[in-house]
Amino acid sequence: MKKHELFLLIFFIIQIIFVLKSYYMVPFFLVAFFLYILKYGLRDSLFILFLSSAFFFVISAFSFHSSGNRVKWIFERGESKVALTYDGKHISVSDTVEVGDRITKTGEILLKGGISQIFYRKRFGLAQKIEEIFDYPVSSLIQSITLGVRFKIPESLKAYMLLSGTYPFLAISGLHIGVVFGLFWFLFRTVGFKNSSLLSLASVTAIFPFTGFPVSAVRAYFMLLFVFFLKYYGRRIDYLYLLLFTGVVMVIFEITPGFILSFLAVSGIIYGLGAEKEKKFFSLIFPFLFTSIYVLVVFKVINLFSSLLIFLISPLFVFLLIMAFISEITLFKVPVINFITEKTGEYFILSIKEIFSLAHLGVIYSSPPILLIYLMAFIVFVAILFNMRRVYLLFVFILFFLYLSLSRNLKITDTVRVDGKRLNSAYFIAGEAQGFKNSTFVTDYCFPFAFNVLAKNGNRVIIRK
Repeated sequence: MKKHELFLLIFFIIQIIFVLKSYYMVPFFLVAFFLYILKYGLRDSLFILFLSSAFFFVISAFSFHSSGNRVKWIFERGESKVALTYDGKHISVSDTVEVGDRITKTGEILLKGGISQIFYRKRFGLAQKIEEIFDYPVSSLIQSITLGVRFKIPESLKAYMLLSGTYPFLAISGLHIGVVFGLFWFLFRTVGFKNSSLLSLASVTAIFPFTGFPVSAVRAYFMLLFVFFLKYYGRRIDYLYLLLFTGVVMVIFEITPGFILSFLAVSGIIYGLGAEKEKKFFSLIFPFLFTSIYVLVVFKVINLFSSLLIFLISPLFVFLLIMAFISEITLFKVPVINFITEKTGEYFILSIKEIFSLAHLGVIYSSPPILLIYLMAFIVFVAILFNMRRVYLLFVFILFFLYLSLSRNLKITDTVRVDGKRLNSAYFIAGEAQGFKNSTFVTDYCFPFAFNVLAKNGNRVIIRK
């Protein structure tokens, strides 16, 4: 690892320790810091500590409060409306309330959203237009991949995508930003503009607020911005350095599960591309390997075939994203484009269901010891730090997955009482429910998708009102 990369890595780790109070990161810091001392001396190392501490205390002087009671989204419930606020509350509101307004606990307007909220209101209006043009659930899929709105994704689609490992398609990230940038570039190039790359970046910047600023999209946009200007001025691009720099900037605001997964996935891509041979293979497999450690901690479920499944369905998804975006920029005025978009969305949803049916054998439910998870995370860190050969790290992961396969924490022939709402939720079906085999679920109602997923492990459902 180069000096500037190691410098930023130490800086990044110190930030995480301060922000999350994650003292389990201390060994990571000590290894990186000791390596820096050995390579570049104590004086430079002490400068990092001073700079990190000063930076943290300066940032701590500013308060980055959440938006609290500001309206994030509005849902129609019969003849009434319910607002979802940024602090997760659902409040009944009148027709005069808009996205971006601050409201009281009783739903009255406290402060109207100003100019700063105009993109959020336009985004809400666009989401409603999508619902008018496209049938459900294709409309919810288009809202997710173009606007970052996942409120109305059906539980069945969520469950199939979580279990197949294709759920990242629903989160706007580098793939989405890259496809839209490429589409703009192609259009400007076709028309004959000379500065097509600059115009494409400006166009992506102009529409970026419509994404809702999810952390994966923000990370992708910053990296696109940095890469563009480095290429524009003929500078060498260090992708690991750019990722760490972006991380240092974003840690200031918030560290979320999306933040962690996004950076682990991109770290895997960069690490894979650093291989001497088989760059494409390693850059495809390592994002899954890197993120699997965190996914196991949170969900306890992974699909060993997810990298292959993402690779196979990516062309269809990219075509869907392009068509959905063209529908939006043409203001849904071209029926043939809308028709193609809707049919592509239908095929994509059907493909996800079929893919899960073929690849459900790759699903592993396991709760490995936290010490083993920590050890794997540390091995990945050391591999990046010392640029370990990719084959060696791949072998370590193969052993890890063999252990998971042989130590599944399954409950066999149990009888479990679960209320219908919980049983039919995607996160239960794709999470805890995968820990049961040949068992019986007693519930008050069960949707077909939940029944089908449970049956894959030999489970049965009994309905009792």
